[in-house]
Amino acid sequence: MASSTATQQMQRASLEGLQLFKPFLKTSIYTLAGIWIGSFLLNQMAHEMMAETRSAGPNLYAIGVMALTEVTVSFLLLLLIPKRLWELRHRRPLPTLGKVTSQYSKDLAAELMRVTAGVVVGFVMLVVPGFIRAIRWTFVPHIVLLDDTYANGKRDALKYSAELTQGIGWWLGAIWLLFTLVDLALYNIEIFGESLVPGSWPVWPFAAAISLISFAFMVYSHLLYFALYVIRLGNTGEAK
Repeated sequence: MASSTATQQMQRASLEGLQLFKPFLKTSIYTLAGIWIGSFLLNQMAHEMMAETRSAGPNLYAIGVMALTEVTVSFLLLLLIPKRLWELRHRRPLPTLGKVTSQYSKDLAAELMRVTAGVVVGFVMLVVPGFIRAIRWTFVPHIVLLDDTYANGKRDALKYSAELTQGIGWWLGAIWLLFTLVDLALYNIEIFGESLVPGSWPVWPFAAAISLISFAFMVYSHLLYFALYVIRLGNTGEAK
């Protein structure tokens, strides 16, 4: 895979990710709405718990609820988005979230545990190796969900993801950093912005608006990674 085309590939993936937003939203709006509403309500409950116990110090239970909610939402989107986009691409019936979950959740969870273990070991070693591994294994969820060779037990998801990311590692790192900064910015806007809401006004509409923007940005990040995965497959001749 020629590294000289990395910039063009990232530009193309960014544009195609935007183009995928409308058709994906059109076919998945109810499922996405359910995921977002559930996560928003749980996070609001956690915020209220933290506000009530602020004088007593950090509320570990509330923090745990927020962390578990974030992990669950990320896992559900990892299951839903690549598979639905793949079927949309091939003009096939779209699977429900329940069907995808029952069929792929065990394999995806197992591979993500391998990724997490490898990244943690890398960070314990010298930090940098952990970050490099995380970048190299970007496409592991896509391989688990979409790759027939993996499904037949003839391909290692981590090794193949490392092959697909050759030549675009710096770009993937930059994208990860950008997404992280945007997430942190939105989180801080939500937390500190609430203090600017007049006392007589309800806070939840402001929190809901920021949460929805954050959720939409998260969905877009998945669309971009899917588009990039398909582009990289095209370089190997395996794109369908």
